Amino acid sequence: MSRIMFAGILSLLLIGGAYAQPQEEESLPEGSSRVLAPPSSEPALDTWQSRDRVELQTLDKVNARPSNITVTLGQPQQYGTLSITMRACRMRGEGQTPDSAAWLEIVDTRGGGAQPVFKGWMFASAPSASMVEHPLYDVRVLGCR
Repeated sequence: MSRIMFAGILSLLLIGGAYAQPQEEESLPEGSSRVLAPPSSEPALDTWQSRDRVELQTLDKVNARPSNITVTLGQPQQYGTLSITMRACRMRGEGQTPDSAAWLEIVDTRGGGAQPVFKGWMFASAPSASMVEHPLYDVRVLGCR
């Protein structure tokens, strides 16, 4: 860009700034604050919708065999020696970045016992954030249905 063009653009910016009128701030009573709500035509960004089923992708590490299973709210689903129970499943609403999260309780029933393997939220968009650490199986959330 030439010096003349740069000087012209700079002078327009400076002149335009001189004519801008500052807006007066409205004074609020002491101790109060203003909370701005989003426009009603846009969806709220923190809206998660409940669903009653979650689709999981499982991997049997011994056979290197992946499969998809669906778990229904509150009904334990058996996969190998794992018992998987979904307590909640949420997905983002329309017009938001797609994501699903499921609260899962996973127990290993090998040997007749019940060894807890995982208990918590698992996110479809970030499977490595909360993973099932098991020597025989991998489990990840694909989405809520």
